[in-house]
Amino acid sequence: MPRESQDQDQGQDQQAGNADVVEAPEGEFPADAKGFDGSTVDEILEDRKKRLDPENRPETTEVSNAGREFDGEKGMFTDEPGFDEAEKKFTLDDT
Repeated sequence: MPRESQDQDQGQDQQAGNADVVEAPEGEFPADAKGFDGSTVDEILEDRKKRLDPENRPETTEVSNAGREFDGEKGMFTDEPGFDEAEKKFTLDDT
């Protein structure tokens, strides 16, 4: 069977297997949404909030800063509190 045909068949199989999946904009959930274990969306979000709280992280946990923008002149991430008021501390060299 040609590769393209196999890819199409696989895509159709995946779509058929996910007939109960509902697409929603990020951060929005259907009113009756449940987790795999039957938890409500509110329970899942509360659990996630607790797990991601810096106070609950083990000391050796590494946190990814991917997706955050770092300002080398101010020496801080652009989404940090006080960024807009912070003064430039460093000069960036283009070499």
